[in-house]
Amino acid sequence: MFKRLLAVIILSSCLTESCGKSVSLSLNLKVAVVADFNATKPVDYTYINNNNNDFKPRDCSDLNKGLHKSGVYKISPDSGASFNVYCDMDTDHGGWTVFQRRQDGKVDFYRDWKDYEDGFGNPKKEFWLGNNKLHKLTTTGNFTLRVDLSDFSGNKAYAKYKSFSIASASNKFKLTISGYSGNSGDGMGEVNDRPFVTKDQDLHNCAARLKGAWWVRNCATSCLNSEYQGSLWHGISWYIWKKKAATIKTAVMMIRRRK
Repeated sequence: MFKRLLAVIILSSCLTESCGKSVSLSLNLKVAVVADFNATKPVDYTYINNNNNDFKPRDCSDLNKGLHKSGVYKISPDSGASFNVYCDMDTDHGGWTVFQRRQDGKVDFYRDWKDYEDGFGNPKKEFWLGNNKLHKLTTTGNFTLRVDLSDFSGNKAYAKYKSFSIASASNKFKLTISGYSGNSGDGMGEVNDRPFVTKDQDLHNCAARLKGAWWVRNCATSCLNSEYQGSLWHGISWYIWKKKAATIKTAVMMIRRRK
């Protein structure tokens, strides 16, 4: 059973007059139906156009053209199998596909390659979307990354990167990132062109040192997948903003397709 059913009807009309006597009206109708289930069940939608062909949004920016409520939706980046994502429709004009969230330490992020490849957690709470899905998303267009951070004193900061993409598993989910702006400091620029490492796939033991998984160079200047409220070396970190690890309370990472 779902909690809410939202029907959004979008009408586009065209009126034409001939000799001032007759008026013809043509309507193109699109109906978007969104089912918002509880947190343990998937959220589905259907887009139906006037030809009865299903339209599958590639990401949250497609959904943002008609829907403006943050929540969990299904997307299909390559028109293949769909999967659930959390769409942030509030931050910076909305349309963000969230792929990581830390907020309370209830989910263990010190996991192996397979877990990070497939994803884990609840998209409404703490989670990692999955590197395979991230790769699939970022190969369908050009994406901007946004990172939102807060500490235990209520201070907030953000970083935006104009260009963000993830390579395939065979290429170790290598990160391509550039174009920093924001007020948190550039915490990810130095790991451009670096592979993703986990505790079971790491030649330099950085994942073990960080108690997490991340793209690393010299064991990283940031790691938002480290142990929640860990030690000096093991905590969630964005060192250019907070010089000590384990002082970050929340972190959200999300991407949006560039026009």
